[in-house]
Amino acid sequence: MLVLGLALPPCMSAAPSVTLGGKNMPLVSCGAGVKTVMPLVVDAPDGTRVDGTLTRTGDGFRIEAERPLAAASLRFDVKDVGYYEIVARLVDAKGAIIAATTNNYAVTPAIPERPSELGVCFHSHHYERRDAWDIAFFLLDTGGFSRIRDDLEWGRVERERGKYQIPARIDKTVDMCIEHGIKPLYIFGYPSPAYTDYKKGFPTNDATRTACAEAMAFAVEHFRGRVTEWELWNEPNQAHPVNDYLPLAKIVYPRVKAAAPEITFITGGGSGPGGGIGGGFICPVLKAGGRGFQDGWSAHPYVSPYTPDLGYKGGPPLARASLPCCLAANLGWAKANKTGEKPLQFWITELGWPDIAVKSELLQAAYVVRSFLIAREYGLDTGLYIYDFQDDGVDPNDKEHHFGITRYDFSPKPAYQAIAVYASLFGNRKKISCIQPGRNVRVLSCGEKGATVTAIWGAEPTEVAIDWPASRKNLTMVDWQGRRLPMPTGDRLRLRADVLPVYLVESPFYCRRVK
Repeated sequence: MLVLGLALPPCMSAAPSVTLGGKNMPLVSCGAGVKTVMPLVVDAPDGTRVDGTLTRTGDGFRIEAERPLAAASLRFDVKDVGYYEIVARLVDAKGAIIAATTNNYAVTPAIPERPSELGVCFHSHHYERRDAWDIAFFLLDTGGFSRIRDDLEWGRVERERGKYQIPARIDKTVDMCIEHGIKPLYIFGYPSPAYTDYKKGFPTNDATRTACAEAMAFAVEHFRGRVTEWELWNEPNQAHPVNDYLPLAKIVYPRVKAAAPEITFITGGGSGPGGGIGGGFICPVLKAGGRGFQDGWSAHPYVSPYTPDLGYKGGPPLARASLPCCLAANLGWAKANKTGEKPLQFWITELGWPDIAVKSELLQAAYVVRSFLIAREYGLDTGLYIYDFQDDGVDPNDKEHHFGITRYDFSPKPAYQAIAVYASLFGNRKKISCIQPGRNVRVLSCGEKGATVTAIWGAEPTEVAIDWPASRKNLTMVDWQGRRLPMPTGDRLRLRADVLPVYLVESPFYCRRVK
């Protein structure tokens, strides 16, 4: 939370302040038409009062605070979905503002069906330390997430040789996932202090590899029926794919599958050039016979600060490092490589943009939500996990403190709102068409005839023209934050395909680029 103390009159000996939120207050609500009470912490002299406003992003729609319920709270009657800025002010007897605080408030739409691919990376140790399980899972629910990805370090499971235990926070996280209908994916790996045979932090001989397999098998057996998706190691970039990683998978895979044949075992850990986007890690593994020691593999196609649609110039085996190229290539390789009659799977277990890298929280939101739209376009039916659920801290210069779709104080960023709106509109609708009228514009329609949702966006802002169908009276236009937009008249709509998507709900339509 942000506290701003303004200049004091000489007679005041202590800084007056007003802090918004209180401890772990969720600055998010699901659905509109609610009385929202904002707790405040006020440190001020007598004779001051607190007031505040909510202002919606994009249109400046304002809600003034109602008379406070108590000296340390504000109340707003919020009737519309949207992404808001809250300003709470401390005012003296003459009406002068002597302190203020600003934060954001998200009013998300109801989500009838969570998208099955909608995942986020989750650092459970944050919530154990801060006793914040309830607020974290409230935000996961309200954002529409169906998956999380968390770490289960080998060194936490086996601190001493042959003695295994599961950290309490991992059991807690898994229990919370089951309670909230969320599927956990666990990464197993990182060196254990019980062993010393490592090369740059990776097992170097069969004895250590077997020890890793036994410890992972213990964890898989412990969580059998509760955790069904496991990933072997995270970003093992220090490991040679054939000489180091594949020998580990050949020992771990059969041992773990013997413990729980039904689990999904994912290799790669997002490794390889460019975080795995180029296939430089998985291709040699597959060529060396690795298809029989996995159910699928993962990539981490980071392209920050570039856009997911266009990325940047790549290298073999991909000419371009972009999300469409990554999906097309990896899904093709997965289909071509079968274990028995079952094709291998492809997963994206990390993808994200720190807001300081793209210099805008709105651009971060645009790139994140467009990633889910592109994945839907290419038919990714496993998981796409955004990195990260929450900022890791508040250092303005540390990019790891800026990947989150929520801030360190749990307040939502625009990306959180954009994901919730995507989840509410798309659910698990299948793609029916995708149009790319020019390099910079994408148009994706999902659903069944008469009940479709269409997203329009531009890799760069571009004017487009839409020919409305006869059923246009059934259409509703919605922006990235869930705000209804006025419908145009006439048979032709000209709009700006912007970096944040706009949605047309109900009927299919046709689009072409304006010259």
